[in-house]
Amino acid sequence: MKVNQCRFMTTNDAFDPTILNWSRRYEWHYALEAIKADPELDTIHNTCCGGSEIHKVFADKLETLGRKVTHSDMCKTPTNSEFRQFHHYDILAKHWATFDCTLCISTIEDFCNLKLVVQAFENLLEQTRKRLIITCDYPGMQINWLPYMLGTKDYFLPALDNPKALHGLNSSYPQPEMADLRIILIDVEV
Repeated sequence: MKVNQCRFMTTNDAFDPTILNWSRRYEWHYALEAIKADPELDTIHNTCCGGSEIHKVFADKLETLGRKVTHSDMCKTPTNSEFRQFHHYDILAKHWATFDCTLCISTIEDFCNLKLVVQAFENLLEQTRKRLIITCDYPGMQINWLPYMLGTKDYFLPALDNPKALHGLNSSYPQPEMADLRIILIDVEV
C-alpha cells in the first residue's frame, strides 16, 4: 500500500461549484478528478453513497465517467434505490466483490471507535484492487488513529494548525454550522 495523500483538505483544493455543500464540493471533485486521471480504474465502488438528493448528484456525475459504477449504503432510501447498480452493504462487513477504485466519502468517522474504524478501513482496502479514496470529518475521526489504519507512520499527519484547512466558514460555499469540522483526505494505492 502506498499513501498518496493523508492530509486536511484546504481552501487551495479545487472544487465543483455546482455542488451546494461546504465539503462535498471539494471531496467529490477530488474523487472525480482522480478517477478521470486514471483510465485503468474501470470499476468503481461508491460505498456509503448516502440517500438524499445531493448524493444522487454525485452518483449521476460518477455515472457519466464511462466506468462501471456500483453504489452501496447501509440504508436503502427511495433516492438511492434509484441509483444504477445499488445494493445494501455495511462497511463493517467483508464485501463479496473487488473494485479498481473504492470511494468512502465522509462516513468512516461516524464509528467514533478505533476498533470499528480500523475494521471498516481493512474491509474497504480488501475490496480495492488499485485505489482507495476516503474522506472523513475531524474531529469525528481522530488523527492519532491514522497510523493504526494505514499501518505505518511513514507519511505526514495532518497539521492541526493549518490556517488553510477547509471548514464551514472558509469554504467557497460557507455553512457556519460546520465551522468546527475539518476534512481529512486519505488516498492510497493498493
